[in-house]
Amino acid sequence: NTTISVGGTNITQAPFIRKLKILINELVADQEDGPEWVEIYNAGNLSVDLEGCYLEEGSEQKTKLSGTIIPEQFIVVQNIEGSLNNAGDIVRLKNEKGEMTDRVTFGAWEDGTPSDNAPFAVDPNSIARWVDGKDTDNDKDDFAISAKPTKGKTNVISEPASEKIRHPERLPTGQAGS
Repeated sequence: NTTISVGGTNITQAPFIRKLKILINELVADQEDGPEWVEIYNAGNLSVDLEGCYLEEGSEQKTKLSGTIIPEQFIVVQNIEGSLNNAGDIVRLKNEKGEMTDRVTFGAWEDGTPSDNAPFAVDPNSIARWVDGKDTDNDKDDFAISAKPTKGKTNVISEPASEKIRHPERLPTGQAGS
């Protein structure tokens, strides 16, 4: 806090804290009637230039990003390089230095701790954050399957019929995704 004097009265001001927080917010990996897509959300309080940033999927294929994302704005990235494995994958958001700024692991993707992976969704469902921009670093707690993808909009979780929900620990033996 900073104290300033205005007309002989001391006023305490809270400092402005610059917060950069760009997150993967929603994705569709099993899209039969269109391209897979990943939604990015700016949960910070500053606009961010995405030039040089990229998404990287599990096989390390990179999709370049561009443009500027302002606070509380969504950007949808379509035509992902490589492909997201329907039964499980990892999507990393990296800055221009190649540093990971966010990642989402879903389904049966083996990342050392698959027990905290987000569930995977089958068409036409998406994997979406319960709350836009809320990140506890536990994908299982942060993400849900939504029957109503909200591409480029505030997430509204609409749970699909239970038979469409797929969690890695519930996969039948021998079931594989594409």
